[in-house]
Amino acid sequence: MRLSVIATIVMLLCVPAAHAQVSWTSTGNPVAQDFTGFTGAGLSNPAPAGGLSSLEFEVQGMSEGDCFFGTTDVACTAGDFARGSSAGGVSSGGMYAFDIGGGNVAVGFQPAGSDFTPGYITAAFTNSAGAITDVDLSFDLWVLNDQGRANSVNVSWSVDNVNFTPIASLDYVTTELADASPAWVQVAQSASIELGFTMQMGDVFYVRFSSDDVSGGGSRDEIALDNISTTPFANLAAEVVDFGAVSNESGVVLNWTTASENAVSGFEVQRAVGGGPFSAMGFVEAKGSGTYQFRSPSVDAGSVFRLRIVDVDGSEHFSNVLEVAAFLNESFVVGPAYPNPFATAAAFTVSVKSEQDVEVALFDVTGRRVQDLFSGRIAAGEQREVRMNGDGLAAGVYFYRVVGDRFQSTGRVMLTR
Repeated sequence: MRLSVIATIVMLLCVPAAHAQVSWTSTGNPVAQDFTGFTGAGLSNPAPAGGLSSLEFEVQGMSEGDCFFGTTDVACTAGDFARGSSAGGVSSGGMYAFDIGGGNVAVGFQPAGSDFTPGYITAAFTNSAGAITDVDLSFDLWVLNDQGRANSVNVSWSVDNVNFTPIASLDYVTTELADASPAWVQVAQSASIELGFTMQMGDVFYVRFSSDDVSGGGSRDEIALDNISTTPFANLAAEVVDFGAVSNESGVVLNWTTASENAVSGFEVQRAVGGGPFSAMGFVEAKGSGTYQFRSPSVDAGSVFRLRIVDVDGSEHFSNVLEVAAFLNESFVVGPAYPNPFATAAAFTVSVKSEQDVEVALFDVTGRRVQDLFSGRIAAGEQREVRMNGDGLAAGVYFYRVVGDRFQSTGRVMLTR
């Protein structure tokens, strides 16, 4: 069994470099790209007519350069990246909309000496489904074996678009000897991926398809991809939501709620101070599901808490870490944005000594209000996490302004691309 914690109140977070517009919205339901309407017009943000969204795909390994996630470079809508539509049998290297039969269109490539050898196309899926531990992947690989050179098609996955894990069972090599009567041939591919950890809300799952020369000589076979589908699953011992804390003069109260439990014995509350090791504070027995509470008599500055979830079979799993501020001597505290600079999303915390209404907004350097980040009531001693999203904003400096009933504070953050 594996654990996920969705910390919707304050947590010590690392914001992922999220790009994707294609999202998982629930577990067990596939999300697919079938390239309907694609005419080989390249990729950009927003997607050009007949092209792909660069928030969903990136392509690397062309002689004219690389087109990364989020690109708006007009070069990615021309040349190698926009070879147009074809039924196959082309000679110019680049990315095409291949009609693989009956009007069914797939995104495809004609590898050449300096195009896609090696090359990559990466698809991105944002996790909006909750805690995810496993992903089913399937896709249709189409091959037009019309040339005397063998090409590889390899698949790998990642959650940071940097470190990729190969899926060896999906390795494929086209036939070196060209077919006498070349025609598009479908190869249905699928794999179940056990992540080995828990993806959180907002994390991004990347699937990379790569190709390179293997053997033979001369021109290369054409390859195409269609119906790229991912299905997220949760295999959880406990799904914990609303893990939060309120501090006051007498200590700290931790609260958490489980949406589901599966053979859980209980929750050991652990604390660490100043970067030191975690130690047990107490144990709360599981009750099947519902809301839990734990009171700590004191909380030192720099305290962080986590839950050690103990299963009935003796195995253990840990929650995300929850940072708790000591009781406020100041009337308010606005934390720094993290990460800063940020590429897609950042977050900071707001704490108030006395309960009050708070409004948070984001402004550009001209003073124009570009995002409403939060408006509501914050309890005394509560740390409220506030997130900002860079989607639709130009790179540059921005200011987040926090206004309460009796205070106002401004922080600075930089958005990069």
